[in-house]
Amino acid sequence: MDKRSLVARFAYELMRNDPSFLIYSAQSVRGDFSPYMHQQLLLWRLSVINPVKVLIGDEIGLGKTIEGILTIHRLRERGAKRFLVLVPKILKEQWLEELRKFFPETEVFSLKRENLEIYCRHDAPEGVYVVSIDTAKKDRNSRLIRRVKWDAIIVDEAHNLGSDSQRDKFVRSLEVEHKIFLSATPHRGDSKRYLRLLKHLDDNIDVDYKFDSPSFYIKTHNSILHRRTKNLVNKIEGMKVFTDCRVFAVVTEATEIEKAFGNNITDFLASILKKREEYSPIGLLVAILRKRVSSSPRAAMNTLERIIQPSEGARAVKETVIEKILGESYEDLSEALEEFDANEVDEVYEAVIEKYKDLLTPGEINRLSEFMEMVKRIEREKDSKLEALKDILNVHIAKGEKVIVFTEYKDTLKYLAEKLAEYDPVTVYGGLGEDKLRRRFEEFLTEKNVLIATDVASEGLNLQVANVIVNYEPPWTPIKLEQRMGRVWRIKQKKDVYVYNLFLGIRADIELAEILYKKMMCISEALSDVKNIIGEDIQLATTRTIESTEEMIDTFTLPTSIKYRNKVGRLSEYHLIKAQLEGELDEFVEAIMNRIRELKVELSRKRVYPLENHEVVKQIGERLGLVSKGENEKLIAEAVGYALRRELPAHLKPQTSLRDLERVGRDIPEYIMVIGEGDEVDYIGVAEVDFGSHKLRIPLVYSSRDVLLGAKALKYVLDVVRKGIVPDEVFTEETLMPSEYAVKNRLEDKLQLLIRPFRDYGMNVEIKNIKLNILTKVLKLSGETLQSSKNYASLVGHTAEKFAENYERCRGFEVENRQTLRMYDLYSFNPSEAHKPEGMRESERYIEVKGHGKGGLDFLDLPEDEFEFGKKMGEKYWLYIVWNVLEGKPVLVGFKNPLNRKDLLEFKVKEKEIVIKKRVYEIRFKVD
Repeated sequence: MDKRSLVARFAYELMRNDPSFLIYSAQSVRGDFSPYMHQQLLLWRLSVINPVKVLIGDEIGLGKTIEGILTIHRLRERGAKRFLVLVPKILKEQWLEELRKFFPETEVFSLKRENLEIYCRHDAPEGVYVVSIDTAKKDRNSRLIRRVKWDAIIVDEAHNLGSDSQRDKFVRSLEVEHKIFLSATPHRGDSKRYLRLLKHLDDNIDVDYKFDSPSFYIKTHNSILHRRTKNLVNKIEGMKVFTDCRVFAVVTEATEIEKAFGNNITDFLASILKKREEYSPIGLLVAILRKRVSSSPRAAMNTLERIIQPSEGARAVKETVIEKILGESYEDLSEALEEFDANEVDEVYEAVIEKYKDLLTPGEINRLSEFMEMVKRIEREKDSKLEALKDILNVHIAKGEKVIVFTEYKDTLKYLAEKLAEYDPVTVYGGLGEDKLRRRFEEFLTEKNVLIATDVASEGLNLQVANVIVNYEPPWTPIKLEQRMGRVWRIKQKKDVYVYNLFLGIRADIELAEILYKKMMCISEALSDVKNIIGEDIQLATTRTIESTEEMIDTFTLPTSIKYRNKVGRLSEYHLIKAQLEGELDEFVEAIMNRIRELKVELSRKRVYPLENHEVVKQIGERLGLVSKGENEKLIAEAVGYALRRELPAHLKPQTSLRDLERVGRDIPEYIMVIGEGDEVDYIGVAEVDFGSHKLRIPLVYSSRDVLLGAKALKYVLDVVRKGIVPDEVFTEETLMPSEYAVKNRLEDKLQLLIRPFRDYGMNVEIKNIKLNILTKVLKLSGETLQSSKNYASLVGHTAEKFAENYERCRGFEVENRQTLRMYDLYSFNPSEAHKPEGMRESERYIEVKGHGKGGLDFLDLPEDEFEFGKKMGEKYWLYIVWNVLEGKPVLVGFKNPLNRKDLLEFKVKEKEIVIKKRVYEIRFKVD
């Protein structure tokens, strides 16, 4: 038995069972995740309940996807077999990629319209199935999906539920035990919708005043709603987990022709809108034109040509698809593309133009044709926004940074790729195909500095390799801006992030920059010396450095609809564009900001969201043994390295050692003794905690003073094995076992802060029973040596020998006192070998006994002849040391063949007067 095997076994138990370390065994060799404290705490919280029905409402970028996957892993251990993950189409590839880092390829299924009939059957294989929620909700598809007995569903972007939509009805129709909802913006200013969302998790919730109240919302905190912010995570980790993000609103100087084109076409679009009825569908066409003509000269040209030139017609498109294309978030865009079965938004816009261009009068079409020549001149002569983009690229590429240029449109992407050929950019867009997309992105990762991407294509790619974003068309809604920022500004980003939003120096763009970005999103600090910092083509720039998107605009409090001028407007691109063309943008944004202020007051008054104090989180973490991500990584690597006698190389991950840890940890010592640490027994083990509905295995260290969990327990184990000595045998006159009642009370006390929110909510969470499986007992023996007379020493020696004789008799052995031989103290053997002569008995022992009245570090001086005798007798020679001979409860520890074990003892030769001067060996234990 080797004490390293204890470290191996304990590390293995932690990686398989402890929520703080579970991530290491959950992921495959492709994974490279380590747990942050907020993720460790969430998994601990969810470990004490069954079934799991929760809404994880963390701020964007905090790793909700990984938290959802770890919860799946936890539920699998409880027997759940089939998981349905419902996501917006735009996030599907990202989920599949992350899931494959945790589960074998054979257990992760991508559901599509074409394969639902194959996979969705009563005997569906066990595994995780990912499907776009908008594919799943359709009548035929939903019927097929409901044929499977799902154990759990995970719904990403769950704020899209809570209405009377087809999505909501589909999710509500699924009968499952576990529900995990994920959303960075669960409450969107509509309390009834929020309560209907929560009703998915608890059918007892009603949409009335009783539930729309502080008394109810407080009960949801850390029970069915879990929410953390970037600021909180930075504080509990004790470092800046999230780098700073500097957001810019950059207005480029426009040429005279650009000003003429931009100002005139905006005025013309406004005039079209003014001549029509309030709800005329031509408003959708005008909004698309406003966006397209300000994207790039190429996009403007393609759009104008499609309106002016006769065409053979296009696919029919529903108004609902158009509204989603001009919605508030990229999930809306994704849903529209799926509904229209398109790869990129360009295809939908072409269909919209064909659908509504006949609503334009011949005079209006002629006027649009006059703009064509202006657009061609801009592309031939100078595109100022393009030149500003080049300036930004030059600044950051010179620093060795990678840049992502986002555009909504494929034609603008191709235009930029052509005009930026000198930068050798990589381009990704919808319809490329998965293999080609991956190859191109790998090229950006390893060789190139510039990626030009549409939102549709870039979802699912790990973009944290870049730290600079350029929004070639600035997003019109705060949520779209936040989502773009969240692509690179998230966990694992090592550098400060820069986000540039490019505007052209024309009236409409300047107004957008001033009202939407400066006023509403508070990007208002003037950037001095802008021409030297960014480039000569910049007219003006404002900036803001933030640690959390909440500082810029709190998307948690963004309303879904706003009343102004006796109208009701949605916070969507369409309504913002329409407000600008009608000259009401400032008023509309003011109404939005007023509503945000009202909502903040309302949400604060009602206590809708938890206000987790980082000190409280740290207090809970202290009880559970949680440590920062960096310390967690270092600790598990240290444990693995110690257990396997090798340093864990940087390229190897802890999960690669799991099988080795299991193998090495099979033969663990029953006892380890530590001298100089008091006088008690600690227990290293695994508690099986029975909650009635499920069981939980918790590796721990139990002592008379405390129960240590997680990292604290692992630190203790590493400390003990370095200081400790493994005896071959231990004898006490008492049974060394802790009281199960005491263990249960101590552990309940540790878990109380986790359990209490669930009990307060009304859940029956109770520890029914705890069984402690002890791996190793730690004998902590006093190092205090009692000063005594020769008589006292003689009494100690005599009593120790009697205790050792008693041990031998308890073993059923014959024992003889042979002190008179002055070579050793006791001789023992099994009576069944009495017929054999001494020296031929396999069971015989030659025993040297050493006693301590209480404790002591120096334990033995052996004269040279006795030392040589002990070495010669080898396996038959035993050293018994008895602690607490006259103080407390005696403990005997026995060592076989101690004088030939270089791993156990160290020797020092000295002269000592025993009647005459003799050479003696001073013997001490060897510790790491």
